Amino acid sequence: MSTVSVGQAGLNGIRDGMARAQDAATRIASGAAAREPAELVEAVVELEAAERQVQASARVVEAGNRTLGVLLDVLA
Repeated sequence: MSTVSVGQAGLNGIRDGMARAQDAATRIASGAAAREPAELVEAVVELEAAERQVQASARVVEAGNRTLGVLLDVLA
């Protein structure tokens, strides 16, 4: 069984969200989406979703760090 730490899971989410954002931004900037309005809307929605993913993943990392800090305080 493979285990992934909370921090690693959060960092993986940030990395994946950044990759999604990069892909969506490239589609928007390339102008290919401008020829087809539905594709432009889809790319903008994907960019927003990627932003939310990165924000949520950052909160996971923060929560893991806070939890670790509390555990260290308890054990100290």
